[in-house]
Amino acid sequence: MVKFSPLEHKIVSCRDDSLLKVWDTGKMNRCVNLKGHINSVSAFKMQNDNELYSVSKDQTIRKWDLRINENVTTSKLQES
Repeated sequence: MVKFSPLEHKIVSCRDDSLLKVWDTGKMNRCVNLKGHINSVSAFKMQNDNELYSVSKDQTIRKWDLRINENVTTSKLQES
């Protein structure tokens, strides 16, 4: 899965591993691998060029700050 940020300054991708990969569109090279999930990433959403949310099969939702390339909030999904 590959998505552009709303301002199209970054591209984020994920595959069947637990990593999110972030590219800078100006340089077209990978900036960083975001590590934190322990299972594959199911979906992600860019809020803007600096804020990313991801959901994983490890039953967590993570908020990432792309200015510092770190996970800033983790929430555990609750089963219904």
